[in-house]
Amino acid sequence: MINEEVLKEARKQIGLLLRNLRTDRKIGTKTLSQATGMSETQILDIELNRRNYTIDNFLKYIQALDMYFFLSEKEGHHLDFDHMLKKSDPDEAAL
Repeated sequence: MINEEVLKEARKQIGLLLRNLRTDRKIGTKTLSQATGMSETQILDIELNRRNYTIDNFLKYIQALDMYFFLSEKEGHHLDFDHMLKKSDPDEAAL
């Protein structure tokens, strides 16, 4: 089981990465808020690790920044967010 300190550090590092990507792209919290439907407070909660956030808000955040992610198991199975988005799009699913 992962202890709370490891989880806290992981959330901190993810938030820092997201904030840096957002600011490097010169996207303000207000613009990201409008693109995601989340409040600016929710965006800062993710970036500053102030509170736990939902996976839904995380996914909205990375989609609004046109980011890509995947999760991979040691055995080679993986979960690809772009692939999931394409499968959920009726036009793409037909391909």
